[in-house]
Amino acid sequence: NNRTLRSLWMQAAESLSLADELVLMGFSLPVTDLLVASMLTTNLSVDATITPVDYAAAVVDRVRDVFAIDHTNAHRLVDSFAGLGDDAIPKWVDTFANI
Repeated sequence: NNRTLRSLWMQAAESLSLADELVLMGFSLPVTDLLVASMLTTNLSVDATITPVDYAAAVVDRVRDVFAIDHTNAHRLVDSFAGLGDDAIPKWVDTFANI
């Protein structure tokens, strides 16, 4: 019933529907966070790429599960910034700093 929170979620949903890419920075889509997983899968365009930037490589499997990514839509997943430990975020930043 919180109007402010409802408005924020509606704005997030609209932004996701317009996004070309979703970057998950240090967020592993835990199985306990069904609300966020539902928001992302319901509103993110099927054409948008998903880039997990995370310490652990296990996040890639979680992204595949949550977004139903298989061989037919594998191009949606950019997995080169996951499983790099402390270097994950610096590598992602360096990629864009050198463009």
